[in-house]
Amino acid sequence: MERDVVRVTKKGGEIVKCIAFCCFGEKLVTVGEDNGITIWEFPSMVRRWRINQHLSEVTQVTGHSMGEPEIVTATRGSECFVWDVETGAQTGTLKYDGIVGVKYRYRNIKYGAYGKTFYAVVLPVAWTKTSLCHIVKYNTDNWTITC
Repeated sequence: MERDVVRVTKKGGEIVKCIAFCCFGEKLVTVGEDNGITIWEFPSMVRRWRINQHLSEVTQVTGHSMGEPEIVTATRGSECFVWDVETGAQTGTLKYDGIVGVKYRYRNIKYGAYGKTFYAVVLPVAWTKTSLCHIVKYNTDNWTITC
């Protein structure tokens, strides 16, 4: 049985933590320990962009559900950014304040079925037995919370 395997090695040997396809499978995005985002042409695996804007390890990436050239990344900290994969530019920042005085982090991120909504699971950074998990819905036109 023949298998296609692509080895992605980042400078310094950092580990790739998450991958996502976008642009109808024409781009592959890798994120990981080095706080960066790499956008690859697929299937040629030619590196298109390298983005180093996050302050901490990038743990999640998701591609637009309708093939738009857009991704969202989240970090181990509390950063969550929107990116244009054609230009490498940051186009948005997701914010969640929740309860006053509590710092939150993004645990899981996904676009809705038609790309007009975006969902995030957010947790308090200092988790306790009484902490609440929040599911937040964003409008992707302006990245504001809708519920």
